[in-house]
Amino acid sequence: ANPRWFPNSALLPDGTLFVCGGGRGNNSDPVMEPEIFDPVSESWTTDVPMQVPRLYHSTALLLPDGRVWVAGTDGETRMEVYTPDYLLRGGRPVITNAPASLAYGEGFSVSLLEPTSISSVCFIRLSAVTHAFNMGQRHVALDFTQGDAQSLDITAPDDPNVAPPGHYMLFVLDNAGVPSVAPTIQIVFA
Repeated sequence: ANPRWFPNSALLPDGTLFVCGGGRGNNSDPVMEPEIFDPVSESWTTDVPMQVPRLYHSTALLLPDGRVWVAGTDGETRMEVYTPDYLLRGGRPVITNAPASLAYGEGFSVSLLEPTSISSVCFIRLSAVTHAFNMGQRHVALDFTQGDAQSLDITAPDDPNVAPPGHYMLFVLDNAGVPSVAPTIQIVFA
């Protein structure tokens, strides 16, 4: 809905894209409303305005709890945390164990604290943001089976072009689309 110079973005666990900040002009006329892009419907939704203008030298990072930390702009020290709507849909799945590292194509299991029906599992690569560009973003959907209501068998990606070596947050989402708090897992060559 808004043209933006120097916006920030963060991939979310549900596969949508959070975009915030920027200005309608070059480092001027701040856009306060974040927007969410849904790649399935190819549509944008405008969300509740942020409180602090975010222009050049600002950042947005996905947190392991599924919220987005937003900070910066020249001379600005205030930070904000954006809470996506998916966190308002009820309790979240709780992962009780996950491996610290995995090889490409390796199968692994995670346990859940309580019986929960899981709809999707994904890796999101840790961010590396500079100058309105997050070059490290990756959302990688993972194949999984749910053996019982408290355990998942998941397969790590087998292609380093899809998931370069490094650290990723592991999110599991329940049937309401609520993500777990993500443990960090490193993908390595065997």
